[in-house]
Amino acid sequence: MADTLYEDEKCTYCWGDPRFEDRFVTGSLTLAPDGVSFVAEQDSIVWPKAAIKSVKYAPTHPVDLEEIARTQGVEAAQDIEVGLAMDVAPEPALSIVVHDPEGVEPDGFDVRILFRNQYYAKVFAKRVSTTFGVPFKDTKRT
Repeated sequence: MADTLYEDEKCTYCWGDPRFEDRFVTGSLTLAPDGVSFVAEQDSIVWPKAAIKSVKYAPTHPVDLEEIARTQGVEAAQDIEVGLAMDVAPEPALSIVVHDPEGVEPDGFDVRILFRNQYYAKVFAKRVSTTFGVPFKDTKRT
């Protein structure tokens, strides 16, 4: 990757890209002119500039409801979703939608990364949008 334009060293990769097997891994998220990278102690992944379709500030619970629906059933996922909505405020997160390089997922991957607070998540999202010319959406203002 080229020179760093912005970096946040206190992020947590949650899910989204099947090429990165680990979940809930703490590391640093780096924005460079040629892409975004997430680097943890034992692994890393890079999303090239051309692969990034959009970015949004999307508060989320650190639970993969789609995975729960697949493995435990839709009803279990819905129960957890209702419980989370009632009991726990979502954490500040960034959603980066990236192309699937293999073309298996036509809409791409929705990669979720948690930040320490809302401000840093929005700053990173806006900088990705500005640097790469991709749409930015703040889901809190819809």
